[in-house]
Amino acid sequence: MKLPIKYKDILILVILLLISACFVFYRLGSKQLANWDEGLYANIVGEMVNSGDYLHLKLQEVTWLEKEPLPFWLEAISINTFGFNTFALRLPAALFSICIAPLVYIIIRKKLNSIWSFLGALAIFLSPAMWYHHMLRTADFDILSLSLSITALASYMYMRERKTWWPIALFLALGLMSRGVMGMVYIAIIIIAELSRPLAKLPRWTTKKIITIISASILPWLIWHLFLYASYGTTYIQIYWKEQFFTRITDPLQGHAGFVLFYADFLYEQIGILFILLSMFSTGYLIYLVAKKKQWFDIFLMIWLLATIIPPHVLTTKLEWYILPALPPLYIAICLSLKTILAKVKQKKINYILMTCIGCFSISYSYVLVARTFNTIQYTRQTPIQQFTKNLHNYIPQNQKIITYNIENWNLGRILPAYYWYIRYEKNLEPISIDTKNLSYYIARASEYPWWITDTTGFNNIQTFEQDISYTVESIYPPYMLIHIVPRQKIAE
Repeated sequence: MKLPIKYKDILILVILLLISACFVFYRLGSKQLANWDEGLYANIVGEMVNSGDYLHLKLQEVTWLEKEPLPFWLEAISINTFGFNTFALRLPAALFSICIAPLVYIIIRKKLNSIWSFLGALAIFLSPAMWYHHMLRTADFDILSLSLSITALASYMYMRERKTWWPIALFLALGLMSRGVMGMVYIAIIIIAELSRPLAKLPRWTTKKIITIISASILPWLIWHLFLYASYGTTYIQIYWKEQFFTRITDPLQGHAGFVLFYADFLYEQIGILFILLSMFSTGYLIYLVAKKKQWFDIFLMIWLLATIIPPHVLTTKLEWYILPALPPLYIAICLSLKTILAKVKQKKINYILMTCIGCFSISYSYVLVARTFNTIQYTRQTPIQQFTKNLHNYIPQNQKIITYNIENWNLGRILPAYYWYIRYEKNLEPISIDTKNLSYYIARASEYPWWITDTTGFNNIQTFEQDISYTVESIYPPYMLIHIVPRQKIAE
């Protein structure tokens, strides 16, 4: 098979990669970790690296069975290489995310010329929805799994007729090991697309090859889940399948509900009404192309679009980033429809005007998004948590226990994930979360627990024990205070 990728395309791919890298890596580690879900994952990775146990995932010493292990392993490798810091956490997802625009380019290039492919790939990468807080420039797993899934589709587009089919199965397997059951969607896309090839009068894989690729794709994921079942039994079934999978379908998980047009409203707020209108028109036009001309690329694109749009709407749990995997096929469909409209226009003058309008809009759209993104990145300021924890090592020796009283508390005696990351892993201290109920217990053991972090209210409560303790306020960065407490009896001695 003759590939459409030429030397000019290689240059464009390099340009897209460089543009993506500039946006993604600039001050990547400067923004504070978000508690949900970025901070949660950071805590699990930190525990993994410190303990050396890469098979039993734990969140602040409590077994955690909600996600697949691959992203944790990648972040652990990064931390082992670059140390405990936010940049290292975000690096694996960043490396994968800068490949999204080039990958989309080579997929579009199967159908359209290099100019339209470049515009489509750049539009996807610059889309405001792609910069939502669970996507680009975070240590969340959504962008990593999306990158792997698009890589699997691109591999399929260009390698399906070759004997070396294994890269397709490899990236499908990696997608499953990063996204779990939702990774099955991309296996379904490829298999349905393959079975649909006779509609376009094209040969398809043999049944044996289809079964082989499916088996190779699922095997690592299946082994992992058999390991979980062998290790945790019904607890694993209850948490992973019942709570995290089936509950998302039938009930709003943790209150994340939404109305019928939840995702349309999100895309409208992020990208605007023009995108909504173009998406509706392009989807309708794509359906027309599939029904009328039965070209395989159009069929493949329709399968991809439906497979990523329908599941988020079926789930009762609504989260904005669930719709983001549908962005690539939507943008590709828009490029396809606009290009076809221009091709249908016979008058050169009208064609020139339309092309000029599209070009001007693309340049203006890109400029606005570039300015907005760089403005957001440039004016990222360190938060009170980052400022306060920055110099803790100047006061407290490493590996010390430190009491966090009346501040950043979570549940089950745990500490909010972002704060826990900065204290436990970046500063190598051992935080213990307490409240007023056990304040007197730890005050009585101040010789064992001399270092405390609290707020103004907590400090006022500590002052009521002045007859028993002496204290020094070592550092303040509102609302946080670092206090060193010494029992008066020890001072007298």
